[in-house]
Formats: sequence, C-alpha cells, structure tokens
Amino acid sequence: VLFSQFVKAESFGIGAVIGDPTGISAKMWLSKTTAIDGAFAWSMSGPTAIHVQSDYLLHELSLFNLGTLPMNLYYGAGARISSYSGNKKTGLGIGARAPLGVSYQFKRQPVELFGELALVLELTPDTAALFNLGIGGRFYF
Repeated sequence: VLFSQFVKAESFGIGAVIGDPTGISAKMWLSKTTAIDGAFAWSMSGPTAIHVQSDYLLHELSLFNLGTLPMNLYYGAGARISSYSGNKKTGLGIGARAPLGVSYQFKRQPVELFGELALVLELTPDTAALFNLGIGGRFYF
C-alpha cells in the first residue's frame, strides 16, 4: 500500500503518547503531507497537570532512512491548554506549541510510530519556555 493510498483510506488514527506529557493521541490527515494532531494527556513531572493540545503539521515524506526504514519528518504549530493543580502551580495554563518529530508508517498495517520534541511557550499562569518529549503510536481506521 502506498502512503498516498493509506492517507485516503485510513485518515484518522488514535493511540498513545508516552513521555511528558503522557496520554491519548489522535491524528487526522488532511492531505498527503498535512495533518492535524491532538492529545489529551497528563504530566506528573513538575507541577501536576492535565493538558489538551493540538497542532497543524507539515510532513516531509521519506526524508531519510533509519537503516532500511523510510522516516518522515514533521513540524508545525499549535496550542495547548493546561489545568494545573498542586502546591507548586495552580490554575489554567495557555500556551503555543512548535513540534518537531519523526514518524514511520508501516506499509502493510495501518500503524504509525512517532517521536516528538515540542517547544511550548506558556503564557499563563506564568510565562515560561518548556519542552515536551514523547514517543508513541497510532492505529488508523
């Protein structure tokens, strides 16, 4: 199955991301090279928080190989809303995200594996620059 056929047939995927934050991840392909992803996740390193985030992504397909596996590079921009609770930080956090990641689409299975680093510029309750790091996978249907 070619990647372009995969996108047309199975454009919505859901799975998990593990890291900071950890949670449920989803992705909707809009075209062969663009997508919107999102996550409902929680963070326990630093202040305890629940995050809802979404990004618009651009993909460079098969940009490089990891051994014999063709890897896709993606980057984009998005937003994050966080609900902090705890003694270190409380309240609603709003911020911008700039993710950079790599992914691999299996040729015969509707599965994607990914790794991502995202710069987060949090505007409330405090102004701060943070990094999120995660690995995960999604099943497409």
